[in-house]
Amino acid sequence: MKLWLVSPMTSITGSFQHLQKTFSKQLQYTSPCPGEEALKMSPTTLSELPIELLTKVFMNLELNDILRARTVCKSMHSASRILQVWRSLALRSIGTTLPQPFFFPKPLQECSSSDIESSIRRWEADWALKSPLETVLRPVVMEGQSVMEGQLGTAGTAKFWSFCMVPGGQFAIAGMTDGSVWAYNLFDDPASSSTVRAKLLVRAPFPSQNRMQLHLAMDYVSDEALGDTRGIYCLSQFNLAVIALPRAPPNGLRIANISVWRICISRPGNAGTSGRHEINLGGRLASFMVMADAGFFGLSLYGKAIAYGLFFPLGSRCTVIAQWQDANGKKEHDEFLRWYIQDTLPMASHLLPGDRIILAEHTTVTMYNWRLHCPTSTLPLSEHQLRQLERVPLRNVHTLVASASDISISSPFLMRGTTRLVVLTREALHSLTIPVDGDNSQAGAIQESQLLLRASDFCPSGRFAAPWYFELGFCRAVGIHGGKDLSAIYAVQYRVEDDHVPETAPYQPTYERHPHTFDRRPSHILYDQFTNRVVLTDIKLSHFITLSSHASHAVDDDEVLVEGREDDMVEGTFPSAAN
Repeated sequence: MKLWLVSPMTSITGSFQHLQKTFSKQLQYTSPCPGEEALKMSPTTLSELPIELLTKVFMNLELNDILRARTVCKSMHSASRILQVWRSLALRSIGTTLPQPFFFPKPLQECSSSDIESSIRRWEADWALKSPLETVLRPVVMEGQSVMEGQLGTAGTAKFWSFCMVPGGQFAIAGMTDGSVWAYNLFDDPASSSTVRAKLLVRAPFPSQNRMQLHLAMDYVSDEALGDTRGIYCLSQFNLAVIALPRAPPNGLRIANISVWRICISRPGNAGTSGRHEINLGGRLASFMVMADAGFFGLSLYGKAIAYGLFFPLGSRCTVIAQWQDANGKKEHDEFLRWYIQDTLPMASHLLPGDRIILAEHTTVTMYNWRLHCPTSTLPLSEHQLRQLERVPLRNVHTLVASASDISISSPFLMRGTTRLVVLTREALHSLTIPVDGDNSQAGAIQESQLLLRASDFCPSGRFAAPWYFELGFCRAVGIHGGKDLSAIYAVQYRVEDDHVPETAPYQPTYERHPHTFDRRPSHILYDQFTNRVVLTDIKLSHFITLSSHASHAVDDDEVLVEGREDDMVEGTFPSAAN
């Protein structure tokens, strides 16, 4: 995979000029004899610097400059492979040009320079599904099942209700209609055609029920979820919220179980592991009961807060926020503090830093500071008359997107002291930027949404075709068609204006439709933007279909060099590189 490189045959002069300007600034601080002589050094002299000194220069460069420099000569190519260069770039980029948290395949201190470079370039690369689509069918083998049974397609008897992919793309988690939660190991090879192993994570809280709502929400962003593992830049644990709501009994009252679990991911080489990443249940953090009537919507988890929407007959609806530690062990009529947002029914919600919550309803996306502005009560909603609850004053409600339809919203990302989200409507795609440490006394402390692309610029109808499902990422999205005949996959790429875009690869938003006929009709799509892995599955999770993209694999080590200087290329190392 090659991206953002200057061709040595056609643009080497421009490359040298750019490098001379860039390096001359760095040499003022890294040269053993700083001053006019360092500033006047030519690119030829620069390329002959000792590798230790040249590496220090590279440690202050951005991604595009490193990739351009390695095409110039042997010594610069060697310096561009030094581990210190890529560690320095990673630590400087996370939270600025890369989101926070950003996950590498293993802890940063254990990553090679190639590991770090591959991860960063996969995130930054222009991306597209291969056309025509390349698919790999992978049968599922459930825990306790034989491989032959999985190959016959008998895996999975219950349908899934909720589905999500763990960052890193190796594991998917499904909440089944029998109340159980399963993890599916896709392995770390995106081109693998092996069977997918399914492992039971959480047993059904109501064993006698086999048709229930089961909602999932992950928190892999907060300090509470990541704990001491935040500083290793590798996802080793996260928190998972689960709501299990059985069918209504004869008396018409339904009791839901809400639980929060710690999920751990072991790394290859850890004691007791098989040499591959494995996912395990770390323990239950909280569990409590809630009385419900019609159903739940928009489950969200962040830190110690959990939020969910409740729908009642005759049109009554409300969003509830609670601290799961305070609610732990409570029964349906026990008292604990709750925050209420009346007359809201989120199809999706996201709890954010700074005690904010984003609610995506059918036609609007709104934001609240739930701790400051939402009414509270220690009584459960079943003991309230909804009309008696206070409403959030309109001055404390900020409408981010309005007059839209079929809204989808991405998971949040933290960058440059702000929370970023992407919102897809039928007519356009928007970016939302919310200051993490803004003025919490006003809901309006937000940078207005930015239009990323219009459907009319890409679709003859002027509207994005209605898919069954769209999976949104920070700068990419994928979807499946929702017509009678599932015959197309959609791929969208976009950028926020102030994000870093390499000058040698001018960015243009793209919207692609890939016609395809599947032998086994998929019903759901998942996308992981850390690895660019795209997978589809059927409603019973009996198999997975992997789609290949142009930016899904590791970086090719063979880069283009200046003609005549590519002899004896070696990995650039020196004794202190690993320190």
